[in-house]
Amino acid sequence: MNRFNFNWQYKDFEIRTQHALCDENNKKPYVELIKWSEDDKGKRFCFVLAYYQWDKEGGNLVFVGNRPFTHISSLDIAPIWKQLWLVNEMLLDWYEKESELL
Repeated sequence: MNRFNFNWQYKDFEIRTQHALCDENNKKPYVELIKWSEDDKGKRFCFVLAYYQWDKEGGNLVFVGNRPFTHISSLDIAPIWKQLWLVNEMLLDWYEKESELL
């Protein structure tokens, strides 16, 4: 079972671990950057801007098309990028420690 948990919120953005999408075969966490929005009827929904994908060297941040460029303003990029960097550091540390245990 995957034990990596993370959640950070800023305005309409969130970086979170999505356990329903974790890779149960090799126990890698699925971490995503999402943006919350509302439809015309006021119902909230979210969509993925970026996510971490795993390979034999660790995790890589993958953008979903150009969504980060079209949905993150220049005023919001600094705090979001800093948090993505911190998440990346935590994921790399987690990956190294998990690899040592196997």
